[in-house]
Amino acid sequence: MGHLTYSLAILLAERVGPFASKHFSIYATDLDENNFYKEIITRGIYPRKELQLIPKKLFSKYFKGVVQQGYYQVIHYIRNRINFHKLDLLSLNPVYSRFSLIVCTDMLETYSQKQQLNVITMFHKVLLPGGYLLLNMSGQFPEQCLNKFKSVNQAGTLYQKILDRKDVKSFRLYSTVNEPKVQSTRKSFRLDHPTKKKQDDAG
Repeated sequence: MGHLTYSLAILLAERVGPFASKHFSIYATDLDENNFYKEIITRGIYPRKELQLIPKKLFSKYFKGVVQQGYYQVIHYIRNRINFHKLDLLSLNPVYSRFSLIVCTDMLETYSQKQQLNVITMFHKVLLPGGYLLLNMSGQFPEQCLNKFKSVNQAGTLYQKILDRKDVKSFRLYSTVNEPKVQSTRKSFRLDHPTKKKQDDAG
């Protein structure tokens, strides 16, 4: 558990570099009734056998040995980028908004068509204009949402929020006052751009 969350965090850190990676945040969400997933995400400790496919360069860079033999921990710098939130997607009450990326890997398959439509509509509302939605669905993308998203890959797994005039105006304004930020979860991942505090005119 938590493998996808930390994989995303490491890939983003590698992609944007040490300076920019200080500004992203990953929100890991799960229903997690027993707080089991929260503990795993917080500690970030895994047996070596689960990390064998990680390239040696990345492994030595982002993992350190722990007291318990054969176990390694994700370094604090990466763990500090991740925040856990308990969330039931069907509550339609997201933990945040203005996401650049939402990744929902397995939950939608367990929902009815109506529930899928409600959840995807919620994703659309909290995505930034032009934001992306990455899904892992064996079924078809809901037709009712085809006016909200466009497919951007042949596999039909990556979708981009369609911009309207209001979105374009707000996106241009928002882009001038914000730094990129990343958000992620086990069931879903979100890349977010948090709002900067406005500076005083005299500043």
